[in-house]
Amino acid sequence: MIDAGELKHKVTVKRNTSSSDGYGGFIYTTGTVGSFWAARTYLDGKFIFRDGKRILQTGIELIMRKNTVTNNIESGDILFLTNDNKEYRINQMFEQDAYTYKILADKKE
Repeated sequence: MIDAGELKHKVTVKRNTSSSDGYGGFIYTTGTVGSFWAARTYLDGKFIFRDGKRILQTGIELIMRKNTVTNNIESGDILFLTNDNKEYRINQMFEQDAYTYKILADKKE
């Protein structure tokens, strides 16, 4: 169980959507799902190889209330943290206990 005082970081959740443009193509837009409170932890980065280059992959761990996550958030959504100019994409979500969910997200490249 998590205390309300630990949820001190505001997170804005956005979702990519696509719709038909009427000419056989698609228009991709980003819509805001909502703003929620979470407990945030920065994860130590690990080095991965992408396109023949070694890059540092960084991410965050969020703890949020279960009702917030199950009703509003999906894997693949984009996260924006207040006072942080980076975008994060949700990789994993899993139930931590009866009241909270843990979300793991990587910095969007």
